[in-house]
Amino acid sequence: MRPVTTDPTGNQIRTGLRAGDQVRVVRTDGDTLDLKVSALGSSSLSGELVRPGRTGQAAGSHIDLPYQDIEQLAVRRLDLGHAACLVLLAVGAATLTVVAVAGPALVWH
Repeated sequence: MRPVTTDPTGNQIRTGLRAGDQVRVVRTDGDTLDLKVSALGSSSLSGELVRPGRTGQAAGSHIDLPYQDIEQLAVRRLDLGHAACLVLLAVGAATLTVVAVAGPALVWH
């Protein structure tokens, strides 16, 4: 997870996040919750709870968090370059396995 700078006005948060991001929030009261961001408003961050913490609300519930109540924030985002490298590595490993196992059968006579 990548930290996002927080500020009571939300300016830094709105710059560092976008709708659809999954974030972990530590609130000023010490509660930690995970949510999927649905909107970044002028005064609050809105989203769907993934892991509710002590909010008393169920996972999947909508929540609005005022920016001034956010102590720490981190975002989990898929890095497409990293994901592409993992896919290429897996394809290469599978190809080498096939060649190693069926190697003699692949030779043309």
